[in-house]
Amino acid sequence: MASPNTNHKRNFLLTIPRSGSNLLVRILNLTEQPDILRGNSGGGYYFFDAHAKIYGELRLTNDVRTWSTRERELVREALQSGTEAMIQHIDSAEQQGKSVYIKEHMPLITDPVVVSRAFFGEDGDHGSRYTAQACGKAYKGGDVTPLNVTLFSDSFLKTIRPTFLIRHPLVMFPSYYRAHRDLGGDRQTHKECSLKWSRSLYDWFVQNRNQDDSTFPTILDADDFIAQPEFLIEYSQLVGLDASKLLFEWNKKTTEELEAINFKIRRMTDTLNASSGIIKGKVSLGLNIEEEVQKWKEEFGEEKAARLEKDVRAATEDYEYLKARRFRSQKSA
Repeated sequence: MASPNTNHKRNFLLTIPRSGSNLLVRILNLTEQPDILRGNSGGGYYFFDAHAKIYGELRLTNDVRTWSTRERELVREALQSGTEAMIQHIDSAEQQGKSVYIKEHMPLITDPVVVSRAFFGEDGDHGSRYTAQACGKAYKGGDVTPLNVTLFSDSFLKTIRPTFLIRHPLVMFPSYYRAHRDLGGDRQTHKECSLKWSRSLYDWFVQNRNQDDSTFPTILDADDFIAQPEFLIEYSQLVGLDASKLLFEWNKKTTEELEAINFKIRRMTDTLNASSGIIKGKVSLGLNIEEEVQKWKEEFGEEKAARLEKDVRAATEDYEYLKARRFRSQKSA
C-alpha cells in the first residue's frame, strides 16, 4: 500500500512491546536516512502520552463501560492529540519531499472500545468507536470496518505501507513482565503483548491490498534479523531506505548518556544501550514452554508463572499465523 497522488512513502512499523523494535530502529538508523524526515529518537510513539494519561493519570481500566462521560471525552481528546502530532510529522515530511518511517506499538493505537469489547463482551455501554477526526492534509477522517482495530479510518490506512514486527511469545512475554516488575508495576501481558490486534489488522490490510503494490502488508520476525542481520539489507530496499546507512555495530551508551535518559525508557532499552551490536542469543530457537515454565516458577513464583504460561499459550496461535506469512530473504529462497 502506498500514498495515493504522491511518491512519498508512509512507512509504518507496527510493533508489540519487547518485540525487538528498538533494536530494529537502531539498525535501520532512521535519523541518518536521507529520504526520511527525522522524527524523535524512538521513531514514533505519538500515542505514548495519551496512553499514560488514560491508564496512568486518569487510572482508567480496560473496561470502557466504567468510564464516565467526562472521562470518555478526555480519552477522545488525548487520542486525537496524538493523531494530530503524527499527522503534522507526515505533512511536514511530504511538504519537504520526504517520506516517513513511523513506529507505533499496536496497544497504543488500538481503539479502547475494541479492547473493552474483546475482554468484557458486548453487553453494556462500551460507547462508539474512538476513530480520529480529520486533521492536517494527510488525514481526512472517515469510517472504520471491523477488522480495522485502530484509531485510524480505513481511508487513511489505505495510504500507508505497513510492516508488522513479531516475536515469539516465549521470549516477548517474560521479557515484558520483567521490565514492568523492575519498574514497580504489574501490567497485563495478555493485553500489552497480545498479537490479536496485529493479526486482525494484518488481515484488514490483506483484504484491502493495493494490487499495484502487493508487497505490503509485510511481516518481520525479530528472530530472523537477530540471527541473520544482513536480512535487513533486503528489507530496507523494500521500504525505500538506504541500505548503506544500516548500522550493525555501535558504541555503548556512556554513563552520562544513560543518566540523561528517562528511567522508564532506560529500563526498556537497557540491553540495547549496554550493547555494541546485535546479541544473537536473544532468539526463540530451542526454547520449550514446559522448560521455560519451570524457570518462571523459580523467578516469578507459581502464580505469576501460571499466568505467563496461559498468556503465552493464548498468543502462540496468532504468532504462528503471522510467522507463516512473514517476509523472507529472497537470497535464501
